[in-house]
Amino acid sequence: MKWDNIIIAGLLALVAFLAIRSCRGKEDIIGSLRDLQAIKEDSIRYWKDAAGTEHAERQVAEATLEAAEIVWRHELDSQAALLKVKKRHIQALATIGTTASGTVAPVVVTISQPGQPCTHQLQYDDRWLTLRGTVADTSTITYQVRDSLTLTTYRKKVGLFRYKTVVDAYSHNPSVRITGLSSLQIKTAELGRLGIGPYVGYGFDGRRWTPSVGISVHFSLIRL
Repeated sequence: MKWDNIIIAGLLALVAFLAIRSCRGKEDIIGSLRDLQAIKEDSIRYWKDAAGTEHAERQVAEATLEAAEIVWRHELDSQAALLKVKKRHIQALATIGTTASGTVAPVVVTISQPGQPCTHQLQYDDRWLTLRGTVADTSTITYQVRDSLTLTTYRKKVGLFRYKTVVDAYSHNPSVRITGLSSLQIKTAELGRLGIGPYVGYGFDGRRWTPSVGISVHFSLIRL
């Protein structure tokens, strides 16, 4: 009877532990959802480096796929469909929006022929923009805009022993400004130490050690 009481007490303790763990797990998910929504609604922060280049910075959303599917469902669904992959295979998702603006002074060549309407040809070239155009009764302009973006994800210190993951983006084209920036990292669920599974080994029945086979509830001290 003594061993029976010990086994029953152990099972009751296990049930209580699992119940508490389940409640804490739900609270963690709710807290994670609040954080994800706050990050998604957060605004972009701008700053300039020593060279005068404007950077855009925003906190990275880090969440398990379970939580990310609630807050980022539309983005994950659209990318999974576009790439023809399963959502669980997506490891990270980032979006960036830009706008380009400025003023250029193109070279204008006027072409005039007897009996023909006058036309004007436009031409402009620099490292980032190529512009060609013809101004006449029917006008056409062709252009090519070049750009180069750098994105860096890193751990930023925000207080004493406190860090957060942020993404920093900037354009090498001085006429381009970052207008939208977001980043999502899918975290792999951590393996728990408590497990249930088959076992083969030796067990003590209260009188002697004997070989045994069965189902065990175990706690892993070391994970390989």
